[in-house]
Amino acid sequence: MCRYAQHIYKQHLACFACRKVWRQERLDETIAPLCPDCHQPLTDMGKDFKAPRRNATAQWAKAEALVKNRVRFSSCGCGGPGPMPQRLNEVEAFVEARTQSATEQAAEAARQERQRLKREHLLEIWNRREEQRIRQYQKQLTRSEHPAD
Repeated sequence: MCRYAQHIYKQHLACFACRKVWRQERLDETIAPLCPDCHQPLTDMGKDFKAPRRNATAQWAKAEALVKNRVRFSSCGCGGPGPMPQRLNEVEAFVEARTQSATEQAAEAARQERQRLKREHLLEIWNRREEQRIRQYQKQLTRSEHPAD
């Protein structure tokens, strides 16, 4: 079961300039809250972000690179990004693999949609032919009931 459904978790909001994280409930998702220290917009890191130490600049750079590539640190157990890269130099390969996976998923979804549309089209043709057969049969019945005098 999804663990996010059992408990309300606060979002982790990060400031990359200060290398600090705040946890808070976001009431308005459209407005980015500002860092209390430097007044820059905070970045939503997800609910499972574990902040590195402030002096671990490479780890902060890695987290920033992941977020810029639309990777969020949220996984309720139902899915998620999978194992995260451990070093900054692994981020590019990780993002590339995710992009390929997303492209493959999009291609599969498009293929399934084409198949669904084809089935609907064939069903529509079938139904039209059946309606034609029913009308022809009804005409034959009315002709046999009322033979020409």
